[in-house]
Amino acid sequence: VCAGMAAKTLARGPCVTASVDAVHFLKPCRLGMVVIIAAMVNRTFSSSMEVGVRVEAEEMRTGERHHCCSAYLTFVAVGDKAGSKGAEQGGSSSSSSRHPGT
Repeated sequence: VCAGMAAKTLARGPCVTASVDAVHFLKPCRLGMVVIIAAMVNRTFSSSMEVGVRVEAEEMRTGERHHCCSAYLTFVAVGDKAGSKGAEQGGSSSSSSRHPGT
């Protein structure tokens, strides 16, 4: 959902998931931890875009965070103007202020 929101924001319209390119599970998120999900558009093409997602878990008592998962997805803009406006609008769209790869 977070990746879709980043794609929709950049395309300024509906987008669909074309593919899930990679999912890397690194560490588990335990019950009681706060889960932080960040997504950012990494690349844009004529009507598609690559979105990176980073998932972190935070221990509420200590504030310690660890990287749990990373994923890369491709989204395609759809709708009446998808071919003409495309996804290539420059810049990037993020649902978090940090890059998913950091």
